[in-house]
Amino acid sequence: MNIRRKLRRVLALAALTSCVCAGSLGETLRIYTGPYQWHDGVDAFRQAHPEVTLEGVPNTEWVYSTSEFIGKLITREYDYDLFEVSSFTTDYRPIMEKGYCLDLSSSQALQDAVARMHPVIAQEAFQDGKLLGLPMRIFFDYLVIQPKGWEAAGYDSEDVPQSYPELLALLEEVCDRMEGGDLENFRVYPSVAYTQEEFTPMSYAGYFADWLLREFQLQCQLAEISPDFTDPELVELLERTVEVSRRLYDLESYMFGADGESQVEYSLIINGDQQNWPKAYENMLFLRLNASQPRAICSYIEMMMVYAGTEYPELAVEYLESLAPYGNSPEYAPALLYADAEPIVQHAYEVSINTYQQRIADCEALLAREDLTRDEREKGEADLAAAQAELEEYEAYGKYNVTQAQIDSLASHIDEIVFLQPGPLTAGTDMRLEYMRLFNRFVGEQLDARGFLEEVQELYRRIAQEDGV
Repeated sequence: MNIRRKLRRVLALAALTSCVCAGSLGETLRIYTGPYQWHDGVDAFRQAHPEVTLEGVPNTEWVYSTSEFIGKLITREYDYDLFEVSSFTTDYRPIMEKGYCLDLSSSQALQDAVARMHPVIAQEAFQDGKLLGLPMRIFFDYLVIQPKGWEAAGYDSEDVPQSYPELLALLEEVCDRMEGGDLENFRVYPSVAYTQEEFTPMSYAGYFADWLLREFQLQCQLAEISPDFTDPELVELLERTVEVSRRLYDLESYMFGADGESQVEYSLIINGDQQNWPKAYENMLFLRLNASQPRAICSYIEMMMVYAGTEYPELAVEYLESLAPYGNSPEYAPALLYADAEPIVQHAYEVSINTYQQRIADCEALLAREDLTRDEREKGEADLAAAQAELEEYEAYGKYNVTQAQIDSLASHIDEIVFLQPGPLTAGTDMRLEYMRLFNRFVGEQLDARGFLEEVQELYRRIAQEDGV
């Protein structure tokens, strides 16, 4: 063999070795805030592609402003392949409109997954007929009654407020009943303040003002009109809210003990579980400005998208296909995203059942002894009864993260969920920080209700003008 042929063989072998080594190293998919570990879909992808490394972006590099996020996309400052957007913090519409997302329409698996979702959810993933995102999870903002306190106060499901004026009427009635001594050791909302120092005459005004303005923005969005925060109806409702807040401060302040911490037996209203649909729809409050407006549940959506500039488009799409059956939270998301969903059993259900059963067995073993004193036997019988009651309750209510009843209820009311578009109460908007300065002046009694709303309106007008709206 001559020297030239030997050289060609050596070079060919070197090239082949180089290719094998490069292939064994694999690729790295960088994922911005979305799931990349401890997730069933991620595990499935890893099994299919053990050669691929999944890398999350450190939270020190996260941004919470739509404009800043788009700026990072433009400059390619973040070298990620997939990213997650959440309407909690990001307006995903301009990201979709400006071509930063890979068109996912060619993936039949993703098309099929989105087609199974409730239409109100699925439509958020499309822009001009193109599938640009995979919905991963939805959240809800809502208030519910606290059943124990509600019943103790003598109210039933017919009394649950279905509008903001009805809420104010209820709060005014509660104030009257507290003043008359009819309601003792009641607080309207226990988390409005935890200590005497935190509780001010404007605590309730600030808390309910957020709900009122969010609902106002939501209703304007549904009506497809620009919000006018100086609307006389809104001003009047906020002024009444301030009056009620001052009354509740006078009536609830005594419920803080000597240590300054709240001591209360009953509450009337609590926050709903944001990541799940309410277990009892009839317990949900609706805060529309008047009964002529539609009932709307303020909701948020998270979606995964593939960056249009990724070096690994096929792998990135396959990664989304692996996530699709599970969403962002396998314990909740699939049951809320998909119209054909099934109940989701709690991951630790069997372990918990075994724990309860062991407690019962231990109590029964103790009671089988003949050397127990009377007090020991009475305590053992009480412990056994308590363990049996807890097991019965857990079997009835603790088995599922999402029950069939919740799935059916969501399906019945799916048209009431509305994904809030960016505004002064939306985290991640340019006007949010400025809004909070106004809000703090309002709760600090530096602005009255009308002055506060006038300032909010001016802020909204200025920002909209800067954005060319």
